[in-house]
Amino acid sequence: MKRIIYFFFQFLFLILQIYSVYGQLQPIYSKFEPLADLWGVAESEVPKLLATEDNLVTGNNLLTPLLNEKDFGGSYINVKANKIYINILNISKKNDIIENPKMKNYIDLLEFKQVANSLADLNDTFSKLINFADQCKATDFILSHEYKVNNIVLYCYNKCQKNNDFSNYAKNFGVNINYLENEDLFPSSDLKFKYRQNNAKRNSSNKDKRHLEIRLFGGDGIHNEDDEDFKSMLCSAGFWVRNGSQILLASAGHCTINGPYVEPPDDMSVDFLYLPWNSFDPEILIGRMSQYSTTITDRGYILNENDQINAVPAIRNTDNPDFPELPIVGYLPLETIGAYLCKSGSTTHVTCGVLKSYDAIYRMEMNGTLHDYVDVWVADLIARRGDSGGPVFKFVLGEEGVRVVGMIIGGSIQNNTSAFHPTDTILRRDDLSLMDLITVYNELN
Repeated sequence: MKRIIYFFFQFLFLILQIYSVYGQLQPIYSKFEPLADLWGVAESEVPKLLATEDNLVTGNNLLTPLLNEKDFGGSYINVKANKIYINILNISKKNDIIENPKMKNYIDLLEFKQVANSLADLNDTFSKLINFADQCKATDFILSHEYKVNNIVLYCYNKCQKNNDFSNYAKNFGVNINYLENEDLFPSSDLKFKYRQNNAKRNSSNKDKRHLEIRLFGGDGIHNEDDEDFKSMLCSAGFWVRNGSQILLASAGHCTINGPYVEPPDDMSVDFLYLPWNSFDPEILIGRMSQYSTTITDRGYILNENDQINAVPAIRNTDNPDFPELPIVGYLPLETIGAYLCKSGSTTHVTCGVLKSYDAIYRMEMNGTLHDYVDVWVADLIARRGDSGGPVFKFVLGEEGVRVVGMIIGGSIQNNTSAFHPTDTILRRDDLSLMDLITVYNELN
């Protein structure tokens, strides 16, 4: 009987040890929950797929210079399939790729797809469509060069009612056209903007009545001044940057569209307040956005004018109790179609998707003014109104934090397509030098 009791307790002790180890391991992987949802796998399988993507990206980077624009239509990766897909017109060129010494270690990963459109033809079509859009003053669309469908894709707001000439012209080239319903493209051109000046006196840079330290993360909500006389706008914080001695919060420039403008200094500055996730009560001043652009690039910078706002180099992820903060360790160039990316935003929080295009333009008419954005990248990624300005980022194997790859500027709700600027576009000054991204390695003490 004693032996039975002894073995029972030994077995119970072993079970408790296994449970303890498992319980410790689970939170390690839980930060990958949005990626696990994207790929349809257990969270513990995500690191293996991240390693797979790293290998595919390396192979694709070696492959790309080998693909001439006449015989090929670009390439893209699929992490779940562990494949690099090569769009090829002239199948006789297949051996040139397979036999190239640079691809020796990646032969089994290559998959050739016979396609109709060469990269040269698609680039030419893209240029012609942009020129025609300029001629006919077409607005409210995203035009994207997408390798996976081997075509130019037109996302056309309000079923192209404003753009019949443009969409008919695009049909001549066999372009894929997505006719979006009203309100499907954000920011919406149907917003009834009212401009007014903010005449409130700024006796102090600190409007915080609660006197609490606020740790402000990328993905947090930001909100312009609000009252019953005009329409407010919700956006998301992007990431903190350093421009000389100034500490600035990057976000989307179009968040200033509604005003109200600060007076003084009467320089079209707009005050922004902090708005926590799942809150509808913006009370705490961050500061004014006086440096911003609403054409060519959609970006702006909020000066931190509140001593109680703590500029935290991290991304909000508080839906995950194990990893509520994702530290920013740097930024990363993103060059591979099919690579994953994630974003954090005030409305839809953290979601992940894949890159569809790094060659797109985004044109909107807001309040009678044309806003034409270039250097736009497109992802199959869920975002909604209020997510504009939120950071786009990637997890990196071997690093405790994440790396920023861009910032959300808009998209299509109907098909979960998001548009964003890459990080260097947000950091670039007028003289082409770059501001400093604030990270956990260079944050202020």
